[in-house]
This record gives sequence, structure tokens and C-alpha cells, in this order.
Amino acid sequence: MRRTAPPEDRRALLVQLTDQGSAVTAGYERHSAYRFAGLPPEQVEQSLATMDTVMGRLAQASTASSDQ
Repeated sequence: MRRTAPPEDRRALLVQLTDQGSAVTAGYERHSAYRFAGLPPEQVEQSLATMDTVMGRLAQASTASSDQ
């Protein structure tokens, strides 16, 4: 990830993917497409919602354990 300040507003911050970040993103998209290939859209949406919930709970648990 590359961070730069735009010349017209030095208070702002632009974030751009580097070439390495773009390659990682492309690989993730390829693997995701393979994992969900042939599944009905409703099932894909449910799977993604479940993963979001699990990731949120893991983040909360991580934050809670680091606060102790």
C-alpha cells in the first residue's frame, strides 16, 4: 500500500495499492471465484455473511484479549 498527500489538499491522504498489493488482490479474486463457482447467488451471499460475522467476532475477541 502506498500513501501520498494530494498537492491540492495536504490534509488528505491518498491510499493506493502497490503492484504487489494488486497481485495479492488478483489472486484472492481468482481463488474466491473458484471456491464459489456453480453455487447459487443466495448461497454465496449467505456464506459471505457468515464469514463476515465470524471475522467480526474474531476481531472483537482479539481486541478484548489485548485489553486485558
